[in-house]
Amino acid sequence: MDSFVSSGPEDVVDEETKAAILEAFRQGDIEDAYWAEHYQELVKQYPGQFVAADRETGTVVAVDPHLDPLHEKLESQGIALDRVWVRYLRVYPDYLIL
Repeated sequence: MDSFVSSGPEDVVDEETKAAILEAFRQGDIEDAYWAEHYQELVKQYPGQFVAADRETGTVVAVDPHLDPLHEKLESQGIALDRVWVRYLRVYPDYLIL
């Protein structure tokens, strides 16, 4: 039996699906760039909390130390989850000891 191994979106035959995958990667890069640029300033303001930032403006729209209440705050403001980036702001990095 032959196994199929995909190396990425370039292996997708369907052009519409390929475009959607590439757009998702692009959006992920934009989100990563946002957090890389703003993480240090935000972690000082909101240490140990979940922060939701508007994808269009980068404005912080909700903050809570717990994820469920953060979602409730967004919902009460009429903000859909697909309009924000959410990140937990750790004061100290996690270390994995093997």
